Amino acid sequence: MARVRRKPKTKVARMRDAADLLFRSLLRRRDGNRCRLCGEPASTVHHVFTVGCSTATRYDPENGLSVCVACHCGCHSVRAAEYLARCQDTMGMEMFRRVRERHRQLVHWRVADWQEVYDTLQAGKCIQVVDGERVAVEVT
Repeated sequence: MARVRRKPKTKVARMRDAADLLFRSLLRRRDGNRCRLCGEPASTVHHVFTVGCSTATRYDPENGLSVCVACHCGCHSVRAAEYLARCQDTMGMEMFRRVRERHRQLVHWRVADWQEVYDTLQAGKCIQVVDGERVAVEVT
């Protein structure tokens, strides 16, 4: 059987992948490597507001929760509404509304922007987009 060749990733895709790893590491450290929904050991980070629709909250620490495999699967299952309610309870409604507003911003990042995002994450900070501008924030 012939092997399927994949196209090489673009520079932006490679930077985004590396930045995603850094972001997950920062949030898991913030949360003591425990699932914020059930307390079990965390294996990944769940974005409350999906990253596929908006870059604005991709690296926003308020949009990410460390979760275990079971809870992450629940967040993307037929029980997603139940898990969204648990995320809201964990975050608090005020923070949930703030992140939702930031998530609605349209943000387009160029290659240089991705490099800056990566460098910010490498320095141990995350990114929030406020009024269309990137702001480096501490992970608390």
